Amino acid sequence: MKIKNILSVLLITLCLSFNLIFVPVSAKNEEVRYYSDTSYFDSGTKFEIIEQEIEYDNYELYDTHLERLCPKYENYTQLNSCAPMAGTIVLGYFDYTCPELIPDFVAGIYYNGEFRYRPQSAIITTVKENLYTYMKTNTVAPGTSVAQFKTGLTNYVHDKGYNISYRYCGDTTNINTVIDCLNNQIPIAIFVNSYEYYPEVGLTHTEGRLSMIGKKSPNGHVVVALGYRQYKFYKNNALIRTENLLVVSFGDGTQGYLAINNINCIDEAYGINIK
Repeated sequence: MKIKNILSVLLITLCLSFNLIFVPVSAKNEEVRYYSDTSYFDSGTKFEIIEQEIEYDNYELYDTHLERLCPKYENYTQLNSCAPMAGTIVLGYFDYTCPELIPDFVAGIYYNGEFRYRPQSAIITTVKENLYTYMKTNTVAPGTSVAQFKTGLTNYVHDKGYNISYRYCGDTTNINTVIDCLNNQIPIAIFVNSYEYYPEVGLTHTEGRLSMIGKKSPNGHVVVALGYRQYKFYKNNALIRTENLLVVSFGDGTQGYLAINNINCIDEAYGINIK
């Protein structure tokens, strides 16, 4: 009998003699996922166009969202940088209450009771490129891990003299946590392993029919949730369909709806607050 086998037998015998429970520990670490989807043309992004129509007699809508919504920034540079882009959107949102979060920049103003974000500028692109460095994007694998995202964003915020906190929302199976964040004006970073996304311009809502055109992708991506919607469609006085959607700033210059009827697409989600 080899020495390794002898030691294993002795260890198990000792555990049984002292009524201990022997639990083997796996040497394999849990796989770390890196998120790399981006609209930048060299990224290798893969998606297919999807269309659907819902016919109904009437519907019920539950809707909650951030008062200031979120900016619609877009990645023009750097491969696989959806995570730094999402971080930049979060910074743009909080720059209104934390003015020097983005130096020499005013995120937007209230006009006729509605907050309007300024168009993307070179300053925003520079912030995204700085976060790319802070998050160490593409240094280990293509894209950014959750840990790299949180560490990089935290270091950037601290360097600007502010504090940041994260509230774990899991995979949104407990949608009440997401709703609570939104009601407290806290945006949520959503890490998806795949997605079904419908931009606002892809929705046509006429009486009795909802048409949706969007894209479906197997790529990992990071978006910022600014709202939640649940539609309940009825026909002949019977519920025929329920649609659960996160309203998101997608990182490609658009806002729209991330379908979450199947929440298996979501790996992790974090409400982010900066003060």
